[in-house]
Amino acid sequence: MSQSLKEQMGKKDKKSNSVTSKQIANRDNFARLSYLYQLSNQFITSPKTSSATTAPNDDSTLQTLLARGYDRNLDLLSKRTLSKISPSVKRSMCKKCHMLLIPGMTVSVRIENNSKTQDAKNDILVNKCLTCGECKRFPIGKDREYIPFFERGYVDEKQSQS
Repeated sequence: MSQSLKEQMGKKDKKSNSVTSKQIANRDNFARLSYLYQLSNQFITSPKTSSATTAPNDDSTLQTLLARGYDRNLDLLSKRTLSKISPSVKRSMCKKCHMLLIPGMTVSVRIENNSKTQDAKNDILVNKCLTCGECKRFPIGKDREYIPFFERGYVDEKQSQS
């Protein structure tokens, strides 16, 4: 059969390149989530410019509001489409005010140990959002060399092959 006759009859060639579209489910959703995250990051990290006609804080306030809006859209879109976001992306956003958390700019990072015994295994990493004051706490004292499961994948495979 000729190629045009196969297309007219609706038969698909087994060697067609349909595998690439099935590799990642909901690729368009992940592309949009990635784009929203990049936009938010761009607005937060871009230098704050102020023109002579506006008050000095108007541009920075507008950029911050836009960044927070993009982060909120990212969160709502991931919930609506049931898309799984990487834990590192989730940890880089404040759940209360939807601000992108960048150490030194929008979040203060410190290690605290409120136990009676000032032992290193009781240390807690505290990230405090500078916008709303919300604190995230992560226990880090037991094993500082611990690598979370989602970050282990490729490293463990390379080490096991050696």
